[in-house]
Amino acid sequence: MNTSTKLGPLRRAFASCQPTLFVSGVRRHLATHHSGRFEVGRCYPVYIHPLSQIVLEHLQVSRADWVMEKGLDRGLTINKDGTFAINFPPEFGGHDDPLNDSGRIWTSYDVDKKQYWLTVYKDTLLGRYPLKGGADASWHTEKWLVEETVDRMIERISEADKRNMAAW
Repeated sequence: MNTSTKLGPLRRAFASCQPTLFVSGVRRHLATHHSGRFEVGRCYPVYIHPLSQIVLEHLQVSRADWVMEKGLDRGLTINKDGTFAINFPPEFGGHDDPLNDSGRIWTSYDVDKKQYWLTVYKDTLLGRYPLKGGADASWHTEKWLVEETVDRMIERISEADKRNMAAW
């Protein structure tokens, strides 16, 4: 059984049942049905956790140029638990080569710590950023903190890319 939903090219197409550029204004989104079956012309709801939604909306609205520059406008996977992963495009070779892992950005939930995380892996960079600081923190009131965390992650990725380019 397929445990995640893959969205193809991300673009705005709300009325035509095509995948949208990350998210719309609600937490249910259009994608392939969770069973993995897809019927042409049919839309299926997909749950996105509110913190994942804030991250994706911020990337879409405020950081769209960076997303396009890095090739992150394709390869979004939304998991059943509402988390997501976006894969960086391969730098060399084909997309199906398992040895050609160029990294990813993803959200996750640590059950033991009751903590949501934004994580990035790219080349030599591995970063993990907390999205919610404990059981009493409210994502409703801390949206700007999540957006600031996304911006900090983007800065780290850009710095690592510059260091890697200088090393070449």
